[in-house]
Amino acid sequence: MNNQDGLSRQRIVEQAADWVVRLQDEDLSYEQIEQWNQWMEASAEHARAFDDVSLMWQAAARLPEDLLPPSRLSRGEGAAVVQERARPSPAQPARRRRWLRVAAVAAVVCVGIGLGAMRLLDRDGVAADAVQVYATARGELGHYVLEDRSQIDLGPGSQLRVQIGPARRQLELVAGQAYFSVARDAARPFEVRAGGLIAQALGTRFAVEQRASGVAVTVTEGHVQVNDVSPDMDGRKTVQLVAGQQTALGAGGGLSAPHAIDARDALAWMDGNVVYAGEPLGNVIADLNRYSAIPVTLGDGSLAERPVTGRWSTRDVDAWLEGMARTFSLDVVRSTDGIVLERRTDEVER
Repeated sequence: MNNQDGLSRQRIVEQAADWVVRLQDEDLSYEQIEQWNQWMEASAEHARAFDDVSLMWQAAARLPEDLLPPSRLSRGEGAAVVQERARPSPAQPARRRRWLRVAAVAAVVCVGIGLGAMRLLDRDGVAADAVQVYATARGELGHYVLEDRSQIDLGPGSQLRVQIGPARRQLELVAGQAYFSVARDAARPFEVRAGGLIAQALGTRFAVEQRASGVAVTVTEGHVQVNDVSPDMDGRKTVQLVAGQQTALGAGGGLSAPHAIDARDALAWMDGNVVYAGEPLGNVIADLNRYSAIPVTLGDGSLAERPVTGRWSTRDVDAWLEGMARTFSLDVVRSTDGIVLERRTDEVER
């Protein structure tokens, strides 16, 4: 790499660091998020630099102080900010941004040295935080208040792992769906992993749902950063969402562009209903199985992509099932092993 390439890379990293810091702001406008999206899409190098800085920033914020190399820290005050994640007074926004920008770049430099030691601590159990597991049965909803005052509404047939410590709040949605009302804590980002993505916020409200076709994140308040952390997958790696927007991570990797969604419909399950507007039938069947005491399957897998539009009560699974059968001209075949939605004989012969 020649000197010119090195300078170009340095400028891109500095721009990425600036965006990482700007996206931490509480009052980030929709126009600023659009500017960030345009910057990300302008070059694959931009996206790679942003991912590097963002991930290293998060990792450096979790390192114990004695694991950060002193020789690197002495270069500027910014490295100390990585440690403390201190919140300055409102009278110093420009100075704060300058310090944090330096800290973001410093994170890329210093975290490589300390990260291995941090992982050893976690592996040996020295720095690991206690894990709590929350789970709901089929057809059951759960509401939980965490020790940091964040609240979680857990959908039916769902499982969530929660790990909260002095330096981090990490959760994993193993199955199902959950709605998070996050208590603001600037020193401890709130991260939810599901499938191949991580949704990160400081204080906001958003939902994460494991689907048959992938994972979806819907924001109802504030803004959330979503990262695709799937290994060896192409496509959009990072998305910023504001209230009323959703992104999805499919099986092939890559996040969908932010798109508008009716949050009331997306969260209708919290009120005992489901609302669909062009939802793939395979996802709807997966939802149905969170409520049905008898497993439901499609007799013809090619039907899984058929779009479903409608509204049903989750308290009346039979009506929901029969409604879908009528919509797609299917027969409901019941046996001791479960329920199968089969194409009607007259439909197959056409």
